[in-house]
Amino acid sequence: MTVMDPSAPRPHLIVFDVPSERLAEGLIEEIRGRNFPELALELLRDQVQVVTSVSQKEAGLTNVVIKVCSEMRERMLNMGQMYVGWMSCKVKESVNVPRCWRYMEFGYGIDECKKRERLCRRCGRPGHLIAACRDAGRCVNCAKKPESRNLKHSAMSPNCPEYKWRADVVRER
Repeated sequence: MTVMDPSAPRPHLIVFDVPSERLAEGLIEEIRGRNFPELALELLRDQVQVVTSVSQKEAGLTNVVIKVCSEMRERMLNMGQMYVGWMSCKVKESVNVPRCWRYMEFGYGIDECKKRERLCRRCGRPGHLIAACRDAGRCVNCAKKPESRNLKHSAMSPNCPEYKWRADVVRER
């Protein structure tokens, strides 16, 4: 039996491409049945909670964010995928790094942004949005760091050094 501090933040994972009909039928039961049949359903319900879901463009698929205890986080990430129904769904860590979606800067949300002009998420320049961008990536966050030599990625890249550093800080909290 694992004792958890109820006030401690619980890690979030994202489960990709879950069949939408499985959400209505009970996702926790589905996860248990194909992946953790040895666990009691009540125990799994305590350890795994659905936070939110986002429907995909492909009809019938949904990405689901779940909140888990540390032990389940390790188990699910080590598996790398889970079966939901007959689908194999990829599982990755979900880290919420605060970001302004207007100016692409880290550390604050769009509600706190003092700037009015939107920047392109790919090249970091004003005057157009990503759909019309013809430039290579240029990260606005890395461009602010004088020591940064790697600017050739978009501000949205999960491989951005600044994003990785901030995600590590969030994970450590």
